Amino acid sequence: MATKYTFIVSDETINSYGFSVLTAGIDTTHFEKHPVMYYMHNRETGIIGRWENIRKDGNILFADAVFDNSSELANQVKQQVENGFLRGASIGIDNIEKEIINGVDTVTKCRLIEISIVDIPSNENAVKLYKRSGGFVYKLADLDETTDEDLKEALKKLLDLEKNASNDEILQAFKNAIAARNKDMFMSIDKAVYLGYIDSTQKDIFSSLAKTDPKAYNRFITLQKNKGNEVIKQLLDTAETEGKILLLDRKLFTEIADKNGIATIKRLLSIIPTPTSLTHILQLKDKGRENWTLSDYRKYAPETLKNNPELINTLLAKEKNTPVARSLEWYRKNDPETLKDNPELYKVLTNNK
Repeated sequence: MATKYTFIVSDETINSYGFSVLTAGIDTTHFEKHPVMYYMHNRETGIIGRWENIRKDGNILFADAVFDNSSELANQVKQQVENGFLRGASIGIDNIEKEIINGVDTVTKCRLIEISIVDIPSNENAVKLYKRSGGFVYKLADLDETTDEDLKEALKKLLDLEKNASNDEILQAFKNAIAARNKDMFMSIDKAVYLGYIDSTQKDIFSSLAKTDPKAYNRFITLQKNKGNEVIKQLLDTAETEGKILLLDRKLFTEIADKNGIATIKRLLSIIPTPTSLTHILQLKDKGRENWTLSDYRKYAPETLKNNPELINTLLAKEKNTPVARSLEWYRKNDPETLKDNPELYKVLTNNK
């Protein structure tokens, strides 16, 4: 079993840099998943061990050091700890919240990210303050100051560049990112036009707005999208009520509407026939064919009409409230519109002529 060495890694003593860290405000959750030990906060030299049994007792934070025997540096540091030449430990923290308590700069909340063995701590709990850019400082006040080097390091991380990236490489990466953003923006405008959020005649206006005030542009598109979603919902509600689509199909039609816009879903729903209700079919059955209309025959008995011009004439006469006329010549002379609107009648009369 590996030998463990217990250290006080932090307390609430005011250190030589003039600030204190509240033990209760130290969040160890993330650290306990990755309890790395460095020497002198130097990540470049690698991990020399791990920390176990991290615990708070009053205003003191304790941890047990376990050294990595496979590391030459770790064995050297371990030997110096055992011989009493190295006695200090120092915490590394970020996500820092601070305030002045009793006239003292105080870290009230922070996240523990590493604990190092150090030679000369500023006191029993020397603290390394890490900045979000990846650099570090010793004074709380310096956390609010960003140097050119801090900014460059932050930009390299943001742009996923190598640590030794030059200023020209950083600038070019920015240009590439802006070009990609502009391309995405114009694709967004084209899509907004396609979906009907923007009138095609106003494309240039909204392109300019997207460049100069992207937040305003995004707010407008979001508003238009919400309005469009409401219209789509109403269209699908109506189609579902009419029986054109089933509840199970609604998700599919919603996806079609989202990808293709309101105009497309309107056209699609318009060509789906409204199914005849069972009630209507039963009513037709109950009243008998003697009361069927031409429309009823066309729906439910088209074969009956196919070779029966007299029936067609009779039904047309009922609808028009005119005497029955049976010859092709009569329709041509007196009612050519009926022949135009009823091709099946014209066909039958022509074949029987």
